[in-house]
Amino acid sequence: MSSKRFLLSLLMIVGVSAQDLVNPHRTCSENGFCNRFRDWARLPIDKRGIYYVPDGKLPAICTGVYKVPVKSSRITKLDEPILEAELHFYSDNTVRFTVDENSKLVENGRKRYRIPSGDVIQDSQLQPHGDGRKSTFDLGDSTLVQLDHDTVVLALIVDGRVVQTLNEKQMFE
Repeated sequence: MSSKRFLLSLLMIVGVSAQDLVNPHRTCSENGFCNRFRDWARLPIDKRGIYYVPDGKLPAICTGVYKVPVKSSRITKLDEPILEAELHFYSDNTVRFTVDENSKLVENGRKRYRIPSGDVIQDSQLQPHGDGRKSTFDLGDSTLVQLDHDTVVLALIVDGRVVQTLNEKQMFE
């Protein structure tokens, strides 16, 4: 008789602890993230922007290196750029786009390795064109790099065709 009571009490304990392990938000329809993502996905493409580059000419840090301040379109109270990006143009038409957290906003933000100067193409070849919401850099040999300020999408264009796009989904994935 005591063994039956023991088994019954053991089953009750196991049953209670198994209920505690069940996640109340097991399906996507019950999860807040999925609902927010669906709301975002239903927006028209031109309204989905999470990040943007403020108006104006991109400032040159040094020859062939441009600073790209990336602001959040969702955090409107913040005057500082949330991300610090840089465009590096090299003499062999290599383009590097680096992104770091704004060190003023994030203490001890991780800094990436920077390629040393000395092999960068001339600044005179990299002046942005007059289009207000896009910065276009002519690298010669029918090669252009275009940064869209509204979406922070970077496109590499060769002979008039887009051959590579960075941040196409506008989420920095």
